[in-house]
Amino acid sequence: MLYITICDDEEIIAQKMKQIIKREAKKLNVPIVIEMYANGGEFLSQYQMKEKELIFMDIDMPIKSGIEVIRQLEKAERNRNVVLITSYDYLALESLSCAPFQIIRKMSMDSDIPLAIERYLKEWERQRPVLEFKGKGRAYRLESGDILYMEKYKHYVIVHQKKGEDIKIRGNMQDLESELSARGFVRVHTGYLVNLQHCYSLEEKEVVLREGLRIPISRSRKKLVREQFMVNRR
Repeated sequence: MLYITICDDEEIIAQKMKQIIKREAKKLNVPIVIEMYANGGEFLSQYQMKEKELIFMDIDMPIKSGIEVIRQLEKAERNRNVVLITSYDYLALESLSCAPFQIIRKMSMDSDIPLAIERYLKEWERQRPVLEFKGKGRAYRLESGDILYMEKYKHYVIVHQKKGEDIKIRGNMQDLESELSARGFVRVHTGYLVNLQHCYSLEEKEVVLREGLRIPISRSRKKLVREQFMVNRR
């Protein structure tokens, strides 16, 4: 499933984008879910990170501009999932520092939006979120979305899955944190690396997962965890 978000304060433009996207998805035989927002503030208040997503964002909007929004998303390394839309060259230049996935002029949406979708799907397949681990003489290939959290245990790391048995692997939490931070994982404690996709709420000393599990948050990591959680759940 490809999750598409359209954020534009001009209803006519937003509806045109929607039609172009639906037409291209049908052509590529790709199932999609489309969400629409009228401004950047509304988007940020409801945004939830999804693994396979492409966000079409108007740059020039009231309340919060597309550039302000993408700078917020950059904190969670989701700026590379944003396609910025504009009619003004100077705004396009200004937005380059935010490293969006692509910048499109409104006058060329008919041709450029389909190209952006095709390019994104090709890159996603090339960087498919499959993680490979070795443990107990076996090699494991797991979708990152199937992992709830990882837990340090002596010289091993226990991978707790949404379904299926836990997997014991040899690994270093610091290395795993570096590798997985761009995939929506956050290290909430020295001994725990949590998949934010499965986080339901954030309490004073614990992260609560949708499955009812509670993972401790260390005092030194509380600020980082809160920032990452808020970006993910807005």
